[in-house]
Amino acid sequence: MAELTAAWVARGLAVPAPGPRGGQGWALTEAGADLIARTWAWKSPAQIRAETAAADREAHKVDWRAVILRRDGVETVTVRALTIEEAAGLARRQLCWTGERVVALWEAAAGAFALAAGCDKGSA
Repeated sequence: MAELTAAWVARGLAVPAPGPRGGQGWALTEAGADLIARTWAWKSPAQIRAETAAADREAHKVDWRAVILRRDGVETVTVRALTIEEAAGLARRQLCWTGERVVALWEAAAGAFALAAGCDKGSA
């Protein structure tokens, strides 16, 4: 037990502290308490699958550049999305007035230019 306690103290997870009767003891640091809380936190298989799927989806998103034709000029914005359709929807949400529209959308990393479906017809 002394070796285990010394290892936790060395890693900053515990600190030496007197026991309840004044003898030798230790107390958890905030990092140690957090580690134990995360270790003992139970998650259902469905919750774990949902978290894994969300992390996987986020990891596969890419940056898209959208050109927005505004009343006062042209603006280029960057949105992070999985597909060109999702990127077009996110870019459309940044529009403020009627008459504004997304006129072009392309994947930033690839540098390839592609019009998003319906974006060039003012349907945004």
